[in-house]
Amino acid sequence: MMNFLLPLLLAASLTDFSGDTAGEEPADLLIVDGVFKVVEDGEDKYLEVQGQPIVESVALFGPRLDAGVTVVSARVKADKKRRVAPRFGIGMHGTGGFRLRAVPAAKKLELLKNKEVVATAPLDWKANAWSTIELSMRLDGAVWKVEGRLWEEGSARPEEPAITHAADGEGKGKCSVWATPYAGLPIFIDDLTVRNAAAEAKK
Repeated sequence: MMNFLLPLLLAASLTDFSGDTAGEEPADLLIVDGVFKVVEDGEDKYLEVQGQPIVESVALFGPRLDAGVTVVSARVKADKKRRVAPRFGIGMHGTGGFRLRAVPAAKKLELLKNKEVVATAPLDWKANAWSTIELSMRLDGAVWKVEGRLWEEGSARPEEPAITHAADGEGKGKCSVWATPYAGLPIFIDDLTVRNAAAEAKK
């Protein structure tokens, strides 16, 4: 499936489910909660978070990140039912690290550290269409900055982040993907991507 991420992500760790068996749990995910399975649509395969039960589903993926500049992203498609909308996000440094969360019902993009919301931005989300959600951490002088972006497929990646937040350190741990199907409808996820500059430098 076509990937609309930055060129710098092309050499990253990519989970696109093309080698997984439809109807089964994906081999490369560590499921913490919820029901995840691979579904097939023609020649494409992607991850489905089932609409029932309505729980906050979370899974860990990719290599464990020791430190350094990190970019993590995913493509997500979900629908709403009347005024009830899903919630979804991407995270780094384990389930207690930073997480970028889309909250369409509130028209907000939220940045969380563990369970605490530390920054928000307006969100313009289109239902039943693929979009990319991206969370990154970079060193700006002596300060670590966490940045969040979300954009529709077919649109250019925003040059400026929607959210910027100063972090108190680099952090460690695996990346995470989150989805809560409040509308009772499935949420689809594809192209889980991780780039870690420190890990690349060690190769």
